[in-house]
Amino acid sequence: METIEAIAKPKPALYFIPGLAATPAIFRNIKVDDYDCHYFKWEDPQPRDTFTTYSNRLAQRIDTTKPFVLVGCSLGGLMSAEIAKHVKPECIILISSLTHRHQFPNRLKVFRVFQLYRIVPYPVIVSMVGQIRMMKGGGNKEESELVYQMARESTGKFFRWACNQVLFWKHSESHPNTYHIHGTKDTLFPIRRIKPHYTIDGGSHFMVVNEGKKIEKAIREILEGVTK
Repeated sequence: METIEAIAKPKPALYFIPGLAATPAIFRNIKVDDYDCHYFKWEDPQPRDTFTTYSNRLAQRIDTTKPFVLVGCSLGGLMSAEIAKHVKPECIILISSLTHRHQFPNRLKVFRVFQLYRIVPYPVIVSMVGQIRMMKGGGNKEESELVYQMARESTGKFFRWACNQVLFWKHSESHPNTYHIHGTKDTLFPIRRIKPHYTIDGGSHFMVVNEGKKIEKAIREILEGVTK
């Protein structure tokens, strides 16, 4: 009897979405060049933009004629969930992010009342990236310089809009094929509110850079399951 070999599904394209005031450089230590990788850059919002309208524009950049996966870090994870309302990814991979609004930490909810991000000049925020880095998990000089450079490349208009969208995010149901990678030392989004599929021991909110190899391994395991 002839043996019929199973035909593996084609590899999906990967669409990477960075975090707040971040650029594609945030993913530089995740090496998945054997996949067709695309990296989104943030653009300033249009007047009256919401997560829904903004994510719809991003969705239009995706080639939906081929299988694809969304990989979102922090804010990019929230945006991935919103994009998935407009298109149909094979799955969503979250890094240091949230799956729904109920995971939002209580201590950050104070910013919903005291919206300092609306009035503090963005250059002042950029100058404070050292303090912001400490909140996100510290790191070495090279990592701090990367954060500072990315913050300089962002704009106050996008920063304020994105902060507002995150603080008042209404998403309550995650995509059925969502895989979550989270660090045990994430101080921005504490793991105690989250039940990730992959846990990075000691990983901070900035682990996408300093734990790149471990995150890459987790991503590859997820993708292998998707293409079976």
